[in-house]
Amino acid sequence: MPKLILQIILVLIGIYLLICILLYFNQEKFIFHPTKVPKDFKYDFPHPFKEIYFTASDSTKIHSLYFEVENPKGVVYYLHGNSGDLSGWGDVAGAYLDLGYNILMIDYRGFGKSEGQIHNEKHFYEDAQLGYDFLKASFDENQIIMVGYSVGTGTASHLASTNNPKLLILQSPYYNLTEIMKMRVPFTPTSLLKYKFENAQNISKTKCPVYIFHGDSDLVISYHNSIKLKEHLKEKDEYTTLENFGHNAVNEHPLFLSKLKLIL
Repeated sequence: MPKLILQIILVLIGIYLLICILLYFNQEKFIFHPTKVPKDFKYDFPHPFKEIYFTASDSTKIHSLYFEVENPKGVVYYLHGNSGDLSGWGDVAGAYLDLGYNILMIDYRGFGKSEGQIHNEKHFYEDAQLGYDFLKASFDENQIIMVGYSVGTGTASHLASTNNPKLLILQSPYYNLTEIMKMRVPFTPTSLLKYKFENAQNISKTKCPVYIFHGDSDLVISYHNSIKLKEHLKEKDEYTTLENFGHNAVNEHPLFLSKLKLIL
């Protein structure tokens, strides 16, 4: 009997180690779900836009869409979620264009028309900074609005903490990805995670106003993440609960849209 128990324990340990190895080497597949489109793909949106490529330090081409209005009040830099590509995210632009703001959106590495693959968190920050620098060439920083949704909140909060935008808007944010890992795979060591996206730390370093919007029925990124983030907000920062609302389509929520008019 003791020998059988030992064998069972060894098998379980082996399975556990195998799971850890698979998670480490395949975590990009678990976290990110990009779709690709061909270079000659034609986007179809109701608002005029330009396609712009930024060249990263390793020569990777990062694709973006830039929507413009006449006499803009400022510009929104929108960082999308962990799936799809700009062909599905471009419709978000309307809410900001209607308020008189230009909007820039990038596709992360391996998404849409962007080249390369995601290998580390540093790529997110460096690539996103290229877009921010592009905007700084035409706008003062006090005219730049950072907006991050879901996975994009980590990069948006990082840029806000290392630059000086007018304000930061976070939609359906997480505390950090370590918290998400604890929920999804609770028995694996968090040290395996290559991507931290420390929203809490970034918010604490951010000088500009921060506005958080989160649905209390979010089943993708639990609402408790935002509750924890509240501890890191400054006195004049704002937190808005979208009652009985889930993870998607925050830009279409009536309360968000009404608040957006006041914020901008």
